[in-house]
Amino acid sequence: MVTLAAFMLAYSKYPDQLIYAQTVAFATLVTAQLIHVFDCRSEVSVLSRNPFENKYLVWAVVSSFVLMFVVIYTPFLQPIFHTVPIKLMDWLMIIGLSSLPTFLLAGSFFAGKKKETMV
Repeated sequence: MVTLAAFMLAYSKYPDQLIYAQTVAFATLVTAQLIHVFDCRSEVSVLSRNPFENKYLVWAVVSSFVLMFVVIYTPFLQPIFHTVPIKLMDWLMIIGLSSLPTFLLAGSFFAGKKKETMV
């Protein structure tokens, strides 16, 4: 859902640049998954523990971000992957939308804990 929202926001902002909206959607999808991987590690929220405990996971996420930036910002790869450079303000939107599921999931963890303590 956040990927679709990012695509729609980018396309409405730049209606004549479909590839730009597709690149924003791609970056949002990748970023959301790379943030979400930290939620998948355990049953407690990522906000209640150190996400940097697993060095291998951190290196995998960092290398994935580097590869995504290479695909987006390297001129000779842009025609191959049909990407264009993303503006800084749109990166703020991408990060915000991509982290939304993590915060919603963390909220459900905290709400569940609160409910358990009330019983």
